[in-house]
Amino acid sequence: MTRTSHLTPDEADRLIRKFFDGATSNAEEQALYAYFAQPRLPARHEAERGLFAYFAAGLQETPARPVRPARPRRFVTLRRWAAGAAAAVALVGGGVAFWHHERVERWEALYAGSYRIEDGRRTTDVRSLMPYIRQSLADARQLHAEQRLLDRQRQERLENLGSDMIQGIDDPELQKEIEEICKLP
Repeated sequence: MTRTSHLTPDEADRLIRKFFDGATSNAEEQALYAYFAQPRLPARHEAERGLFAYFAAGLQETPARPVRPARPRRFVTLRRWAAGAAAAVALVGGGVAFWHHERVERWEALYAGSYRIEDGRRTTDVRSLMPYIRQSLADARQLHAEQRLLDRQRQERLENLGSDMIQGIDDPELQKEIEEICKLP
């Protein structure tokens, strides 16, 4: 079906400028669509035929549902990223809080019944005793490390003692006997 248009090419030029400025009325747009639907157009308007055919076809079809304007993609992505980050922080924070709570409960169960007497007062609250318990554990670790060092030094002295004693002895049997004695713990 071909539409007939009563526009002259000069009038069409004026309406095209007005159309691209967004100032045309519905009737003027319909006149433009009819103009570009003609089988013969001036060469200067041939390049815009497809564009106005597209607009004309779009206006004749009614959408099945209202079209919502598209939201900028950047904000949707930013919201998703922020929500993911907040969820990760909440998850890590919850895990740390749970871990700390479990640790405190284990310490309280382990040291239940502990007490400290200071200035004649007996303290049994495990939470208030924890700094003293931690200090005692640190002291015990330090003593254990020192004892291991002393044991290692003693072992080295024993090994050196045997080799020092053997150097002055020419009898191989006596050397062997001294080595056996020095290997004893």
